[in-house]
Amino acid sequence: MAGFDSPSFKKNYPQQTHAPMREFNVGPPDEFEPQSQQQLNTAEIEQKIEEARREKVNPVVKISDTGKKRIEILANIGRLTKDVPIGGISFSLRTLKSKETEEATRAIFANSVTQLEASLEARKQQLARSIFKIDGQDIDFVIGSRVFDDKLAFIGELEDIVVDALWDNFTTLKNEARTKFGINNSEEAKEVIEDLKKS
Repeated sequence: MAGFDSPSFKKNYPQQTHAPMREFNVGPPDEFEPQSQQQLNTAEIEQKIEEARREKVNPVVKISDTGKKRIEILANIGRLTKDVPIGGISFSLRTLKSKETEEATRAIFANSVTQLEASLEARKQQLARSIFKIDGQDIDFVIGSRVFDDKLAFIGELEDIVVDALWDNFTTLKNEARTKFGINNSEEAKEVIEDLKKS
C-alpha cells in the first residue's frame, strides 16, 4: 500500500491498478528534412551539369541579326522602313508585301492604256500602299479615312515634286531590301537554308 508518513500527517492509499498505457509508433523523420532538401539540390545541380555537357557536345548556334532579318523579309514578316523628310513633314515608307505588289500590278493594268499611264499609275498605287505614317501619325488618321481609294486620291493631290521624291526613296528602299536580304546567288541561298535550320 502506498501512502504518506510524516510527523504531522499520515495517510495510506489503497493500491490501484492502472489501465495499460497506450503505445504510439512514430515513423522515421519526414522526407523533407534539410538533408533531403540538400539531396534534391544536388540532383538539380547534376541535371544542370548534364545539360551543359550536352550543349557543349551539340552547341546551339544562334542566327545572326542579319540572317534573322533576311528570313523575316523573305517570309513577309518584317519590312524595311524609312522616314523621308520633305518640306518639314516626315513621310514614313515601308517595303511592300508580295500580296500588296500583286494588287498594285493588277490595278496598274486595269487602269492604264499607254506605257506612260502605266508608269504613273504604278507610282501612285505603290506609294499609296507604302506610306503608312505622316509626321508619326497613322495615314488613316491623317487623311480621315481607311478607304484605299482615299489614299490614292491623297497621293493624287500631292505636288508632283513631292511624289517624285517619295517614289525615288521608295525605289531606293526596295533596292536596299533586295540587295541586303534578297537571295542573289547560290552562296546566299545556302546561308538562308542554314539560318532556317538554326531557327
